[in-house]
Amino acid sequence: MSEPTEPTSSQPQPEDMHWAVSYLREDLQDIRNETRGLHERIDDARTAATTESRDLGKRIDEVSSEASKERRDLRERIDEVSVDAARERSDLCERIEAVSAAATSGLQKRIDEVSSVASTERRNLQEQLKATNSRIDSNFRWTMTAMISLSGLLAAMIKL
Repeated sequence: MSEPTEPTSSQPQPEDMHWAVSYLREDLQDIRNETRGLHERIDDARTAATTESRDLGKRIDEVSSEASKERRDLRERIDEVSVDAARERSDLCERIEAVSAAATSGLQKRIDEVSSVASTERRNLQEQLKATNSRIDSNFRWTMTAMISLSGLLAAMIKL
C-alpha cells in the first residue's frame, strides 16, 4: 500500500494557512492588547509618580516653611535671651558697683576712725614722752645737784 505522501517541507498546507493566519491575528491582537495595557500601566505609574512628586514637593515646601518659621522663632528667642542677659549683666554690674561703693565707704569710715584713734594715741604717747623726759630732766638735775653738793662736801671734808 501506498501511503499518502506527505509534504516534507515545513510549509503548511494551503488549507491550514487560513487557520495559521487566524491564530497569528489573534496573537497579534493579544500582543496589541497587552501593549495597550502596558502603556496604560506605564501612564498610570507616570501619573502616580508625578502626583507623588508634586505631593512630595508640597510636603518639602511645608517642611521648609515650618523650618523657616522655627528658625525665625529661634532667632527671636535668642535675641530675647540676649537682651535679657544684657539686662541681667547690667543689673549685676550696678549691684556690684553699689556693694563696692558701700564697702569702700565703710572701709573709708573705718580707716578714718582708726586714723583718728592712732592720732589720739600718738598725741597721748608724745605727751607721756614729754612728761617722762621732763621727769628724767628733773631727776638728772637733782642727781647732778646732789653730786655737786656731795663733791663739795667731800672736798670740804678732805680739807679738814
